Amino acid sequence: MIMTFILYIGALTIPIWGIVFCLTLIRIIEKIHLEEDHPLETFWFTVSFVVMITVITYILGSL
Repeated sequence: MIMTFILYIGALTIPIWGIVFCLTLIRIIEKIHLEEDHPLETFWFTVSFVVMITVITYILGSL
């Protein structure tokens, strides 16, 4: 019951995590180009990537 609920919430928010992923990637690339530090962007990049891959894996596993 709980895993199904988490799966539905994850599937419905995957576009939001995709946008966060893309925007964070762009900010990291800009900061690398300007040789600035980027630990916060790296954190959000990693979190959004892990959430998206986890949700996609659970969806494909439940088919």
